[in-house]
Amino acid sequence: MMKNLLLGCFAIGALSLSTFAQKDISVSMSTPIPSQTIEAGVPFDVNFTVTNSGSVDLIVTDSVYFWITVAGNNVTSNNVFLVDRANATVAPGGTFDYAFPGINFPLIPAGLAGAQDLCVEVFLYEGTNQTPTTEPNMMNNLSCASTIFVEGTNDVESIFGFNTTAVLVAPNPATTTINVEVNGTDAESIAISNLSGQLVISSEINSGVNTIDVSELNSGIYIYTVYTSNGVLATEKLVIK
Repeated sequence: MMKNLLLGCFAIGALSLSTFAQKDISVSMSTPIPSQTIEAGVPFDVNFTVTNSGSVDLIVTDSVYFWITVAGNNVTSNNVFLVDRANATVAPGGTFDYAFPGINFPLIPAGLAGAQDLCVEVFLYEGTNQTPTTEPNMMNNLSCASTIFVEGTNDVESIFGFNTTAVLVAPNPATTTINVEVNGTDAESIAISNLSGQLVISSEINSGVNTIDVSELNSGIYIYTVYTSNGVLATEKLVIK
């Protein structure tokens, strides 16, 4: 009887320890700050702090996956592996900072101008698990700031005054290739970027007709810019179906 009672108490104690010894994280974004202006064509940084809100250490096999959203739309994401940090172990109550630099909107998409929530959301991964760990409190995994998105001097919509008639791009929308025809001037290159500012295609071109392969691009809206030795010749939207 006594033996069974002791075993029962031990089992309850072990269950209690396993219940409370859980990993948990929270996040606090330091930049951008509320009401900060984000201007088209001007890169900005997202900085945030992750706190170990649980009761056990975060260790070398753990990682923190995050994504950055604007108005609920995913802008970019990444995975922070603790093994890559100088101090891989983060004790309960400990923190580590992370910076994601150089986010750039070549233009402000329709409907985005004005006040919009820019958020960072984090998820804890333990070991080699392919799904996030179930955390006791997921409410602290999101941090947002209401930022102001505006068109600026670098916005592609404000530089369409360049001699766009000197460049003809067809078909647009496109699926596999585009023909870039440059008339009356010497062109050097064409660059195609997504709306997050990431360069996806860069190619040398000449005056006349140039064929560019776009078959590897996902469907969506892109920005192409044609350059001469003197700078930008033309910039415009490109739609990939």
